[in-house]
Amino acid sequence: MQTTHFLFESLERLSAQVAFSVTSARRLVEVSWNTVDLSLPVMASALFRCDDEEREGGAALPGSAARGALLLEREGGARERFDGVRLSECPALVAEAFGVAAGAVVPRVAWRFTLEEGVARVGDAEGPALLERDVEYLHPEAGVVLARESEVRVELAREAPQALREALRALQHLPVVTKYWMAEYHYKRLLRWPTHNDLPGYEYEAKLSVHHLDVYALPAELAGRFEVIERYQTESVRWYLEGVELPGLGRLEKGRVGFRGSRASLVSKGKKQKLAGGVLKRTEEKSQGLDTWRLSALEPLALEMRRVKRQIYVLNRHNRRVYAVCLDHCEAEGRREPFIQLEIEYNGLLQIEPEEWGLSFEAQWRLARALEARAPRAALRCCERAALFARDVSAREVGAREVSAREVSAREVSAREAGAEAEALAALAALAERLRAETLTPPPAAEVDPALELQVVEEMNALSAALQRAYGFTPSEQTKRQWLAQPAPPALDAADGGRFER
Repeated sequence: MQTTHFLFESLERLSAQVAFSVTSARRLVEVSWNTVDLSLPVMASALFRCDDEEREGGAALPGSAARGALLLEREGGARERFDGVRLSECPALVAEAFGVAAGAVVPRVAWRFTLEEGVARVGDAEGPALLERDVEYLHPEAGVVLARESEVRVELAREAPQALREALRALQHLPVVTKYWMAEYHYKRLLRWPTHNDLPGYEYEAKLSVHHLDVYALPAELAGRFEVIERYQTESVRWYLEGVELPGLGRLEKGRVGFRGSRASLVSKGKKQKLAGGVLKRTEEKSQGLDTWRLSALEPLALEMRRVKRQIYVLNRHNRRVYAVCLDHCEAEGRREPFIQLEIEYNGLLQIEPEEWGLSFEAQWRLARALEARAPRAALRCCERAALFARDVSAREVGAREVSAREVSAREVSAREAGAEAEALAALAALAERLRAETLTPPPAAEVDPALELQVVEEMNALSAALQRAYGFTPSEQTKRQWLAQPAPPALDAADGGRFER
């Protein structure tokens, strides 16, 4: 696998190591499209690029008449490009290309970034390259900027010399998760409904061998008991480690680190225990907020793979339990054939009624306070969402007394509102800090209620059996680590790792 994409910590750190002569620069907006039920294949997407940005400060899309280039990617990496397309024409073109209803195609997420073309030079090696910086991820319908990247992405042109590629690879960098997949990740973080795991410290999962990647709905036989409440797709790079010293974390006997940009999480699992119907149970510990740039020094010690995950979250209407049905598509250097597998995992109890959900400061702040005691991890996510909507805070929303213009001047009203907003934001920050400290270390595995465990296992088996009957899937116990650790076939060249690039 030849590395052509690199992620560096910041523009300042990159500039200290790489000379980059800019020949052209522009600010772009890119929009992804999919159906409302996420039924386009994982390997297919449509992206719109537009130079005519209208509102740099907000999260709105360009106007419907703005023209750009529509890019369609099909399974296997084949791409089509349509130049000069109006934004308003994209849904129909996407629908026609993939054979779906035009009304079902919607803009999903978007991102803004500065693209600079030029020549990169490290020592005596130089060649053409692209530099992407100041990336912002947008959710147009919610009207917010989901996240901003301080990192810088560098892409080498195909004709760039090998010496430059090796020189960049020798610098400290992280695995690249493309802007497309980072946008999907931030989309999920915004919209996930809060759950609470009432079997903490353990992972419950059922694995199935699958032969396709288009499961986006449940079999008809499950109607009335289970329903799909959420659909997402994400990508991450995983390093599987064994017997290593992690900076600041001590020795890890066996575990994995998952990277999404400069975000990283550590997962360590215990031995598997097989329960009824083939459901696997094992202890699981997760740590987040790791120093990814120190971890990058572990790269030579790691088994590495890239995983695309499509998830549907399934709610049991009768008891509010939520299960994740996840389709994984994994690739690794030296393997032509990917590893695909379906996993059913227990997620926890849904903590809200549908009518309680809302994408506003007021709604998320209210939920954060309501969930603080019984579901601190869910409450922390509500705090993070509330912060995205902080600019919409008003005196009314934070419970300040309504004041009419007859009582005080407009200036006094504005001052009171500003004070109430500052008070609310300070309270939000304090709660988030307290929750972050509380949830930094997950609770240890403890004795579980046998009756509760039995019910969860029964429901997972019901989901698994229905999927097997509907799609011809078969039970499996193979783990990703086992697949990755198998010796690569000596007769095969290294696989092309660029099929997921967006």
